[in-house]
Amino acid sequence: MNKFLINLRDCVMKGHRVFIDFSTTKKISAAAMLSFLAEVDVLTKKSKHGYNAISFSHPKEKKIESILSQVGFYDLLRKSKRETESYDDVTFWKYTSGSCSEPLLAKAMMIEIKKELEQKSSKKLYRGFTEAMSNSVEHAYLDDDSHSEEDETAKWWTFAGIYEKHLTVVICDKGVGIPATLPKTQGVSVLKKVFEVLGVSLINVKDSVYIKASTTLRETRTGEQNRGKGLNDIKSVIDSIGEGFMGIFSDKGRYIYKGKTGKINEVLFDYKTSVNGTIIEWNIPCEGETE
Repeated sequence: MNKFLINLRDCVMKGHRVFIDFSTTKKISAAAMLSFLAEVDVLTKKSKHGYNAISFSHPKEKKIESILSQVGFYDLLRKSKRETESYDDVTFWKYTSGSCSEPLLAKAMMIEIKKELEQKSSKKLYRGFTEAMSNSVEHAYLDDDSHSEEDETAKWWTFAGIYEKHLTVVICDKGVGIPATLPKTQGVSVLKKVFEVLGVSLINVKDSVYIKASTTLRETRTGEQNRGKGLNDIKSVIDSIGEGFMGIFSDKGRYIYKGKTGKINEVLFDYKTSVNGTIIEWNIPCEGETE
């Protein structure tokens, strides 16, 4: 997906119009779909052709067409939608986006999910969800010259929903990435201490390690809350419940956390290409004691 988005970006930013052929597409993950949707949103705002910069074919796979329709891809590119089959694992997805100065929790979709969580989940999960969503995109566009709120490209995008008694959230931004922002929000001395605890040096730190480091922090060096606090809140909820999943792509790194109960509780990856921003995804059981 990263290479595809790089090629798409390169073509559109050179002033070309692009046609995307979905005829052979069989499957797409929620994280990849959200990153794709966000990229198209940004590119259509930057291109001189506007939403005419990108066109596409209706997918042959019925479920892929249902996904594209459900998440607003057709609406984004002003393409007429056809009647599609309904799939339970597609229709539960709710999509919204907004500028980084606009709180995620203020969106009607998030208010609806908050109410459902308040009724069905533990107080700890409810608090963790609200904290994580409040802080997850802080500093995403710090010192970013490529995106701004003026042209509506400094944004966040999110999918969220409750399906089969699990809360699933995916949040994406197209900012500079955690490996670039962490040294600026924390400072060298704080990072040095964090890396010492993690058992790594400050020389040639991989992106995945920066991501892991961000999940251990609760505030910036100036005492402000940031996305690290949100990520730390998610980990705390997973640990307290005893199960769940958190995955983070940022720049060229990926960090996965599965809690402290399994044989393998975390995994780190580094890739050759960048995701061009940050994608945070988490899945946590939401049925439980309300006390």
